[in-house]
Amino acid sequence: MEDDREVRTRLFDSTVRDYVVSLLFFAILYVLSYVILCKLRKTSEIDEYYKDQEEKIVYKVTFWVCTFTLATSVGAALLLPFSIVSREILRLYVDSYYWQWLNASLVHGLWNGIFIFTNVSLFLFIPFAYFFSESIGLSGNSKGLKSRIMETALRLLLFAIIVIGFVAMLFLFFTSRSPGR
Repeated sequence: MEDDREVRTRLFDSTVRDYVVSLLFFAILYVLSYVILCKLRKTSEIDEYYKDQEEKIVYKVTFWVCTFTLATSVGAALLLPFSIVSREILRLYVDSYYWQWLNASLVHGLWNGIFIFTNVSLFLFIPFAYFFSESIGLSGNSKGLKSRIMETALRLLLFAIIVIGFVAMLFLFFTSRSPGR
């Protein structure tokens, strides 16, 4: 009974530690990406082009999406060196209490998180940011953010249908057998 409770406590502590380190890792990457994008953009861009409050909100949303995507990309680039360094530190300091948080479950969780965030960014967030910045609202509805979001969602759905149809046609074209075989 006591051993079971101790095992569950260790598992809980390890899981919470992995989540906290992963969150800190991504938060640092997000802040770094935000600073990089703020340095690269022109400060007059916001004032010149986006005088309307709705346009400023759209600009901020697309900027946040681009910051998230850059943070994910930098995380993907740094993940292999982080894995190698953490493994070597664990091999050098086997019994050290201060380096136990660099375990295999943390690295595995970071790999899974970066993989999921990269796919979500590539296939959902980046197209959403592009279509959202280009949208003007549906032509029967009143202007506003809700109309722009609905237009963006509709464009994303149509784009996904076209891409899936194109991939299915290519798949059938290359895998179908000719009647002569």
